Amino acid sequence: MPVRQKAASITAHCRGDDKLCLVETIFAWVKANVHYREEFQEQFVSPVFYAEGYDVADCDDYSMLIG
Repeated sequence: MPVRQKAASITAHCRGDDKLCLVETIFAWVKANVHYREEFQEQFVSPVFYAEGYDVADCDDYSMLIG
């Protein structure tokens, strides 16, 4: 599933203009579904991995996903 479609499905319950709901929902999803591991991989960040179920990330990946 492409990243934008994944984000849309995660935030489907939010009204389009409710930015706080969007941010809180994305943050909560990343926190619940992506497990932190210190410098898990080389400095290669790709949101496609997470949209397709890859669930381990380092701090750079977390920042990218939440952003």
